[in-house]
Amino acid sequence: MSSQKQSYPRVGVGVVLFCVQTGEILVGKRKGSHGSGQWALPGGALEWKETSSSCAKRELREETGIDLNEVWHEEVHDSLDDASEIGDDKCSFHTCESIIDDNNHWITLFRVFFVNEKDVKGKEKTMEPNKCEGWIWRRPEDIQEPMFTPLRKLLRSGKLLKLFSMI
Repeated sequence: MSSQKQSYPRVGVGVVLFCVQTGEILVGKRKGSHGSGQWALPGGALEWKETSSSCAKRELREETGIDLNEVWHEEVHDSLDDASEIGDDKCSFHTCESIIDDNNHWITLFRVFFVNEKDVKGKEKTMEPNKCEGWIWRRPEDIQEPMFTPLRKLLRSGKLLKLFSMI
């Protein structure tokens, strides 16, 4: 992004890849951009005429090498009794606004995908080493500062804990 200030907020998508067996989510340490050195979810900017679900899948594949078309199982996803509380399509469950610095004002849409441990654990790769130091699986309560502002806001919202209680 140029050093010129944006005149409008941008929309980002944060991917919560939720492992149902362990209660862990995938996080990585950012580098080379705003939020460098901070823990964050996979994700990125929503492109013109792209749905947030498509953006989530694209960003996850580009950043981690994980293809949700191969590892996201509808039967796991639909096994939650109260999944309708997460969102109408059972994927979008939180939004936050963050003014990160003078050049970065973002609205972040968080998308959650429930996956099986055998399908994802150990398959994450650092596809963009200039943007991320590496990926790890952590329970949300075990993620320590420094955290990227949208992830911190998501964790403070309590919505992930509510999500975990449904499993």
